[in-house]
Amino acid sequence: MPIVVLSLPAWFSSYVSGPWRAVFVALGFVLAAFGVRAAMCAVQVDKDGVRVVNPLSVLRVAWSDIECIMLGRRGVFSRMCVIVLTDKSRLGVWAIVGASPSVMKHDPEAEGMVDDLNQRLKEARN
Repeated sequence: MPIVVLSLPAWFSSYVSGPWRAVFVALGFVLAAFGVRAAMCAVQVDKDGVRVVNPLSVLRVAWSDIECIMLGRRGVFSRMCVIVLTDKSRLGVWAIVGASPSVMKHDPEAEGMVDDLNQRLKEARN
């Protein structure tokens, strides 16, 4: 959709001319590509660890490298799944983003997914 919103006016408007048309069309393609990547975000869990697919990265984290998994503030998201690693660094998980606390005090769906991940972490440690 972003490509249509940005590209069509650039091609058919008399107010946008020359190189600006190419800029708007390129911007539309970049936003569309980012939108597709964001739609493909995922968390894949197996016996060895977690594979986190974010828009700009794919990371594999072993269970032994994870200290805990929680919902917390990360970047522009006020309630996002965050994997805290044993070296105290944090990895945001775009696939699990809850509603803002100002909108919903609790987000049972996001909290349930994080609880499930923590249960898997506990099982992997045993």
